[in-house]
Amino acid sequence: MQCMINLRSLVVFVTMYAAEHDGRLPDALDDLKPYVDAPLDWYLVYNVPGERAPATVKSYLDGREVTLDDLDSTDVLFECQFGDKFLAAFADGHVEMLDQRRGPG
Repeated sequence: MQCMINLRSLVVFVTMYAAEHDGRLPDALDDLKPYVDAPLDWYLVYNVPGERAPATVKSYLDGREVTLDDLDSTDVLFECQFGDKFLAAFADGHVEMLDQRRGPG
């Protein structure tokens, strides 16, 4: 699933950003642009078969003043809703389908 790959890629971009900024998370998604090889929107909006509106990625980066070291494998950085399910990208890089929204850890 392309969304799963893109969510995992977003976590990689966050990790790259943190490596160059003393472990800090980006303040906003726009801070990831130097690490992205395509327009950022390509990673954030998905056309879902059978759905009227495209699915969009919810970022939990904005306003979080923590470093990557402050997070663990249960902290969600990004989510995308597909029908009644949520695809979540966790701080440790894994992506999984959830029955309900998790939000930041």
